[in-house]
Amino acid sequence: MKKVLFAIFVVCLSCSHKLSENVLEKSRAEKDRDEINYLFVEGLRYKYQGNNSEALKYFEECLKKDSHNDAVYFSIAEIMLNIGKTEEAKRYLIKAKENAKGNIWYYLILSEIYHQSGKNDSALLCMEEAYKLNNENPEIKLHLAQLYTKTGKYKQASVIYKEIEENYGLNESNYLIIVKSYLDSQDYEGAKRILNRMIEEYPDEKLYVTLLAEVYRKTGDTARAHEIYNDIYNRESENPQVLLWMANFLIEENDEDLLYDVMIRVINNEEINPEDKIICIRKLIGNDSLIKSDKLRIDEIINEAEIKLKGDDFVEMLKVEYYEKTGKSDEAVEILKNIIKTNRGNYYAWEKLLLMLLERKNYNELFNYAAECTLEFNMSYLAKIMYANAAIETGRIDIATEEIKKAKILAGNKKEELIQTMILEADLYYRKKEYEKAFEIFEEALKIDPENYIVLNNYSYYLAESGENLDKAYNMIIKVVARNKENTIYLDTYAWVLYKKGKNNRAIKIMMYVIYGLKGDDAEYFEHLGFMLKKAGKCSEAKKYWQIALEKDDRKDYLLKEIESCKRK
Repeated sequence: MKKVLFAIFVVCLSCSHKLSENVLEKSRAEKDRDEINYLFVEGLRYKYQGNNSEALKYFEECLKKDSHNDAVYFSIAEIMLNIGKTEEAKRYLIKAKENAKGNIWYYLILSEIYHQSGKNDSALLCMEEAYKLNNENPEIKLHLAQLYTKTGKYKQASVIYKEIEENYGLNESNYLIIVKSYLDSQDYEGAKRILNRMIEEYPDEKLYVTLLAEVYRKTGDTARAHEIYNDIYNRESENPQVLLWMANFLIEENDEDLLYDVMIRVINNEEINPEDKIICIRKLIGNDSLIKSDKLRIDEIINEAEIKLKGDDFVEMLKVEYYEKTGKSDEAVEILKNIIKTNRGNYYAWEKLLLMLLERKNYNELFNYAAECTLEFNMSYLAKIMYANAAIETGRIDIATEEIKKAKILAGNKKEELIQTMILEADLYYRKKEYEKAFEIFEEALKIDPENYIVLNNYSYYLAESGENLDKAYNMIIKVVARNKENTIYLDTYAWVLYKKGKNNRAIKIMMYVIYGLKGDDAEYFEHLGFMLKKAGKCSEAKKYWQIALEKDDRKDYLLKEIESCKRK
C-alpha cells in the first residue's frame, strides 16, 4: 500500500511540476506577444506620423523578438518604398512573402516593383504566384496577361484576354490594354474584333474608330484607314481631337493633299492647347519627306503659329528648327540672334545659339554670346561651360579658369556634367603645358567613369601629342574604336596614335577612310593626313591636304611653314 501511495505521490509531483512549467511558458509567451504588439503599434504610429527613422527602430526591435513576422517586414518595405530605396524594399517584401506564402498582396506588390525596374520575367513569376492564390480576380488576370505580352508569351496572354472577354466583358478601362496587347503580338484580327464591339457599344466615341483605322494602317490597308479618317474628318472637322488625329495620320502617311488645311485648322482651333499644336508642327518638321514639299508651304504654317501663339518661347524656336533641318543654318543663327534681342528671357534660344556657334567653331561670337548668357542665366551650367570653352579657344586663359570652377560647382554630383567639366579642365591645363596636371585630371575622370569614350579619346590623343606612354594611348583608343567603328573623331585619334608609334602606312589608310569613306571634313583630319603623307615622303600630296586644312580653319597658319618646307624639298 505504501508503494502505491508513493507512486501516486511521485506522479502528482511530476504533473504539478509540468503544470507550473506550462503556466510559466504561457505567461512568457503572452508577455512576449504583448511586447511585440506594443513595438509594432508604436512603429506604425511613427510611420503614419512620417517619422521613418523612429518607426524603423521599433520594427527592428520587433524582428529581434519575432524574425518570422511578415507584417513587420511588409511595414519596413513600405517605408523603404516611400524613401526611394526600392532594392531594400524588395528585400523586405521577399522576407514577408517567405513568412506568409498565402498572402497575395505581397506577390502583387513585388510584381509591380520588378515591373517598374524593367525585370518583367521576375514580375511575371510573382504575378503567376498571385494568380495561383486567386485565379478568379479579373484585375490579376489582366496584369498577368499584360506581363505575358511584355515577355513575348503571346499565346498565354491571348488565352487570358479571351477569358476576360467571355467572363467579364469589355469595359472602357480594360479594352485599351487588351487592344494594345493584341497589336504587340500582331494579332490584328483580335484587335479589330474588340474595336468593332466597342464601336457598336459606344457609337459616339471617336477614339475607337480612329484606333480601328490605325489597325488597318498597321496591316497595310492604308486605303481603308484613309477612308475611316476622311469620313470622321468630313463629319467633324472642327472637333479638336479629330483634327489632331487627322494631322498625325497625314504626317505619318506623308499625305500632302489635305495636310496644309488640317494644320492651319489645328493652329486656329481654340480648344487645342498650345503644347499639342507645337508638338504637331514639330512632328511635321521632323518628317524628312514632307519637309521638302512645296505644296505644304511650311513657312506659312509656322508664320500662322507665330501669330496665333505670339510670345510662346517654343513657338519662336520652330522656324529655327525648320531652317536647320532644311540646311539653312546661317538663317537659323540670325533668327536666334533676333529672338534674343526681343526676348532675352528665352533660354531655349540662348542654348541653341551657343550650341550652333560651337558647332560652327565660331569661337569669338561664342565667347561674346556665352558671356551675355552667363549674366542673363547665372545658374546655367551650359552657359558656363560654353563660356569656358570659348575662352580657351580664344586664348583667354584666366576667364576659362574661373568659369570652369563655376561650372564644376554647378555640376555638383551629376556625373555627366562633372566629367564634361573635367575634360575641359584637362584641356585647359594641357594648353598651359601643364601636362602632368592634365593627365591627373583624366585619371580622376576615369575613376568616376572608366568607360567614358570622350575621356579615353582625349587622354589618348594628348598622350600621343606629348609622345608619352604611347602604349597606354594605344590601349585606350583601341578600346574606344572597337565599339565606335564609324566615328571619325575616334578614328582620327587612333590614326594619330599609330602615326606616333611609327605605324604610318596603317595610319594613312585609316585617315583616307575617314575623309573619303566616312566623309569626315574637319580641318584636323586633313592636317593629320598631311603630316602622315610627308613622313611617307609624299610631300606634294601632303601640301594638298594642308591647304584644304587651312581653307577650313584659317587659324592653322602654322601649316604655311610646313607647305613652304615641302616646296623646298
